[in-house]
Amino acid sequence: NAAFGTPPAIRLTGYALNTSEASPGDALGLTLFWSTDTPVDARLKVFVHLIGPDGKLVAQHDSEPANGLRPTDGWSTGETIADNHGLLIPPGAVPGTCRLVVGLYQFDGTRLPLMLAGTPAGDALTVQEIRIR
Repeated sequence: NAAFGTPPAIRLTGYALNTSEASPGDALGLTLFWSTDTPVDARLKVFVHLIGPDGKLVAQHDSEPANGLRPTDGWSTGETIADNHGLLIPPGAVPGTCRLVVGLYQFDGTRLPLMLAGTPAGDALTVQEIRIR
């Protein structure tokens, strides 16, 4: 149960991932489940990044929630938003353990802060490790 914003307004309440192992050319399918306890007055984008063992970006998908169909400024309190993302593992991806990280940012590129159990935790949440074969 991760919370994003100041004060925290958007919660990541869960996720579903199609696999925890992939090869170059495979696609990762990720669904994020978001909710809010208070109205959100800004449109935000979601980032999903796959970070390689060397700390470099392997793949990414950035968009407004639900591929632009559910902007954050239209969410109702208590509603759950299902937000699908796909990441293509590029040819030549180095084998090893990668981190799948997510977060939110404003249109100017400013990331929202992350709170875990009421404690500041940077601006991105590692949701799972992915092994590249």
